[in-house]
Amino acid sequence: MWSAYFVPALPRRRRPKQLYVDITTPATRRGNLIEFIDLDLDLDVEQLDDGQVRVLDQDEFTTHSRTWAYPHELVHAAEATCQTIVGAVNSGEPPFDGSEMPWWPSETDDRVFDLPLRTAAAPQGDQQPTTPAENRR
Repeated sequence: MWSAYFVPALPRRRRPKQLYVDITTPATRRGNLIEFIDLDLDLDVEQLDDGQVRVLDQDEFTTHSRTWAYPHELVHAAEATCQTIVGAVNSGEPPFDGSEMPWWPSETDDRVFDLPLRTAAAPQGDQQPTTPAENRR
């Protein structure tokens, strides 16, 4: 599974178009709550026009998967998903084909503002990963 964040270019702020894709556990639903866990493995695509694709935090994912004994199936699924997304971005498959562009506000649009993203901190040192319920603080 994965989640993507499309960020429009804001030339006056010198911010290029960006795409962030987090590789995650499968989403589960409980009542009105949808939960998933970001697995430390991220894609960062800056300036979609130039096609630059980087996989970030692969070393961190490898370390955490060993330290916290991620199940082999989870590691394999995360790595396969990452490669699938890299291929989709590189070949311009939906939703990475620019079809979202008309939905982006212009730089002068009053709706353009940066929202802080609230996330749970990753466990440090020998700390065990928290459960999704503990991450909802």
